[in-house]
Amino acid sequence: MSKQQPYKNSVCFILDASGSMSNLRDQVVKVFDRQVKYLSSKSKQVNQETRATVYTFSNTSENIVFDVDVLRTPDIDKLYHPGGSTALIDATIDAIQDLKKIPQIHGDFGFLLYVISDGFNNIHDHRSPELSNLIKGLDDNWTVAFLAPNATAKAEAKRFGFPEGNIQIWDVSEKGLEDVGDLLEKTADSYMLGRSKGVVGTKNLFTLDTKKLTKSVVKNKLQELTPDRYSLLPVGKDVDIKSFVESWKIPFVQGGNYFMLTKPEKVQPYKQLVIQDRMTGKMYGGKEARELLSLPDYEIRVSPTNFSNYNIFCQSSSINRKLIKGTQLLVMK
Repeated sequence: MSKQQPYKNSVCFILDASGSMSNLRDQVVKVFDRQVKYLSSKSKQVNQETRATVYTFSNTSENIVFDVDVLRTPDIDKLYHPGGSTALIDATIDAIQDLKKIPQIHGDFGFLLYVISDGFNNIHDHRSPELSNLIKGLDDNWTVAFLAPNATAKAEAKRFGFPEGNIQIWDVSEKGLEDVGDLLEKTADSYMLGRSKGVVGTKNLFTLDTKKLTKSVVKNKLQELTPDRYSLLPVGKDVDIKSFVESWKIPFVQGGNYFMLTKPEKVQPYKQLVIQDRMTGKMYGGKEARELLSLPDYEIRVSPTNFSNYNIFCQSSSINRKLIKGTQLLVMK
């Protein structure tokens, strides 16, 4: 009888250490140390071996921690010193090429890389096509993610080869870094949970995974909502949800309204979802909707992408949520 091979995770942080990060230096150290503690705790909980690697980039890339068990990973207070330019491409290539040299025998290996930057690549020995080809050529057990400071940097990350579902915009501030810490914990949790279920990697680390949304699956797994159970209202201007519902002479019931997902949103574990087939206009609900979208049983921030043939509506428990012009609101009766 063959022995079950252990799950082994290699988590790599590629940190911007350019001069513009100097005022956030202490917060970066704090967030990193927090991630190591979380990974240590989570690894014990799910019985997976996790090892940490850290690269920084300024004028050049530098490895400061390599393939160390998270139970023994040092803090980076004396190792992280911002100053200089932004050799983002070089650091990412160096990290991937070095990690590829780790022997993958006697275990089920997964590689999870987070690149965190507050700016744009502005100095390099390597070019963007080299990084793009490297990422596209990685095996399925590699997950590469990018935290970008704005939409322009997000577009640049896509050009570098990062999957769109693995790119997230962060607010460059101390509070923004604290939010990054929350995001890293939750995605690492989701990643490890997926690994325990046989998932080797993902291209939807920060987005809703809609691969399971096929006509047959939606129809067979979810409950169709008959038109007498809801009203679908067009939103003609930006407005708070309570005022909008009452403007239609409909009683406002907290928790009975579902807004259309069109931008990044926090989705709590108790929030219900409704899926609309755009072709037929039919609505489908049920607890399985979260499962079809691969949403975990904890709060997670999701960035919706093009849902192809479907609209996704998320339950609102707020009385002052701002509805966006051009969307629709689903009101349950």
